[in-house]
Amino acid sequence: MKKGVFSVVLLVVFIISCATGKGSREGLTEDIQNLIPLDILEAIEDLGIEINEGKNPPNIEGTYLVSTLQLVRNTTGISITKQWDKYVTFSGQNNKTLTINADYTMQTDNGPMNSEGPGSFIVGEGNKFTVVVDGTREQGGYTAKTVEIFSGEISDAGIINYHWAVMMIDDSGDPLNIWIPNSTGYSKRDSDGFSKRVF
Repeated sequence: MKKGVFSVVLLVVFIISCATGKGSREGLTEDIQNLIPLDILEAIEDLGIEINEGKNPPNIEGTYLVSTLQLVRNTTGISITKQWDKYVTFSGQNNKTLTINADYTMQTDNGPMNSEGPGSFIVGEGNKFTVVVDGTREQGGYTAKTVEIFSGEISDAGIINYHWAVMMIDDSGDPLNIWIPNSTGYSKRDSDGFSKRVF
């Protein structure tokens, strides 16, 4: 192969490699990267939550009491000052497919709020984990679509440094005027840094 042709081939390979790798995060699964565009992921990280990347997460199945939630960062333009206790349950963890179910319930001024995330995704290494949820939030008979992220470090007794972030994707027009606007979010953490395992 002539030198000029060889150089062109190398240049093409380099361009293709850059294009293929653009916006990718090796420590996240393809499912997560398909769910969350890079700009949304960066917006979520700007909420102050750590994404614990890796493809060998610890087993986190169980129910945990987060008491009491403390606001870390808020981009909604809405006052989010009141905090509540929260029960979060992780189940059905599969470390071959890196999937998990994530559900929670908590009391609010507008009544109990539930969120379900069947077929969510988990990553992490050692005792640290991050769960990414393509969430459906239900309140007052209406639903909204969110992306939610849970991060922390698992121990036998519970979760250390539980941190939770929410980004609103589609608020269905917010018929009850109770949800945050689309493309905004907030993050909260356990105020005492430990969420006890209750089941």
